[in-house]
Amino acid sequence: MKILVVDDDELIHLTLGQVFKGEEVHFAFNVQEAENLLSQHVFNCAFLDVQLTPGPVYDGIQLLRTLREKYNYLPCVMMSGLDDKELILKSLELGAVEFLVKGVVAPQAFKYATYKAAAWRKMVSDSAANRKGPGHIESQYEIRGASPEVAKLKESIKRLGAVDGPFLILGPTGSGKELVARGLWAAKGDPHRPFIAVNCASLPENLVESELFGYERGAFTGALSAKAGLFEAASGGDIFLDEIGELPTALQAKFLRVLQDRNIRRLGSHKERPVDVRVIAATNLDLKKAVVDGDFREDLFYRLNTHQIEVPALSKRKADIVLLLKFFLDSAGVQSIQIPDESRKQLENFEWPGNVRQLRAFAESLRPFLDDGNRVIESHFVTEWISRNTLRAHQTLGLGKENPQDLLREALNSKKSVNIIELVESLRAEYLKAALDLTGQNRTQAAKLLGVSRQRLSNWITELWPAMADEEL
Repeated sequence: MKILVVDDDELIHLTLGQVFKGEEVHFAFNVQEAENLLSQHVFNCAFLDVQLTPGPVYDGIQLLRTLREKYNYLPCVMMSGLDDKELILKSLELGAVEFLVKGVVAPQAFKYATYKAAAWRKMVSDSAANRKGPGHIESQYEIRGASPEVAKLKESIKRLGAVDGPFLILGPTGSGKELVARGLWAAKGDPHRPFIAVNCASLPENLVESELFGYERGAFTGALSAKAGLFEAASGGDIFLDEIGELPTALQAKFLRVLQDRNIRRLGSHKERPVDVRVIAATNLDLKKAVVDGDFREDLFYRLNTHQIEVPALSKRKADIVLLLKFFLDSAGVQSIQIPDESRKQLENFEWPGNVRQLRAFAESLRPFLDDGNRVIESHFVTEWISRNTLRAHQTLGLGKENPQDLLREALNSKKSVNIIELVESLRAEYLKAALDLTGQNRTQAAKLLGVSRQRLSNWITELWPAMADEEL
């Protein structure tokens, strides 16, 4: 994520630098510096201080006006040390997605604002696409492929697109579940209906309820005014809840009531509000197992599973691999690609654990090497990329395509030995890192995913990465 921070207070720069550690953050002290940065970069979100010095009072408000005119795709979050109701209302009227009072809100509120900014940006993008008409929408979200599996998937979308749902989309990570959700939305035939996408796994657990259901003023520290949640924003259209299996258990009952009663209750309110929304949920988890393990409500699973759509892994639709690769490259302006038989076999034999998303990444990696003088995807391109993108321990321990006997036979022929301890340690480190990445560095969830106790997982982290030993995640 690329973030712009415009504030004349260096302490705010330091604070937000820590809040967004790991992101690309650019800082400006005044409007001129901000405009220079905006001419050089495309930002995902901008944080603007209301009162910048030197300059006119409330210079940040004027900057907000400018950004809404020149960079209407850019979501802006206003900041101020003043808890001024008129300023807040003015900022929101001009198009700010959030207003934060510095020194009052917790640092986490700044991160929360980026989630709202992302949802706002997606709504703007969808609205722009909607104006091009229904035919454009359906084409934009078409499932690509000529395999029987894709034909079945398209037929399901066509048949179910007109019904009221709810829908449960199942499939591995990167297989295109959101594209299926958007296909269901497009199949409804009304391009003016809202479509709101939410990744339940990316939202901090303490913010999920306020994000989905909204909140009233004073519901918690920093709630300076009432805010509608994403269910209300999606009313009249569809809400897509990706990674629904990550929805906190405490919220599952509330979500079930929304499905059954079509009402929501904002955080801090006793009043129920009707919402006319179609729910599309998706997950890569085995929800039946999650029900058995007590991590997902059985009644919610049955309610969500009214209409189920399964998205096949790319390895199950190998006839589409070359077609999709050519489509991705063609969309990037690299046309008339040639794929020799040897390269084609390599592509079709690879398991593609990251599915269509991984294939798109492969296409992007090829672009610098496919110029006007060379439009052939040579075998060595495929070999090198697969080698870089396959976990070594998976291969050497026979968890991928290779077999332990093959590895040992190779060692026997070369008169070398295999260091089995090193291989096992490598496998443990790679699985541990993968589990932490998948769970957002949550050690409790990572331990559960790996089937070990949290204490054992912490001991492994201390052993492998001593610098992380004191981090409580």
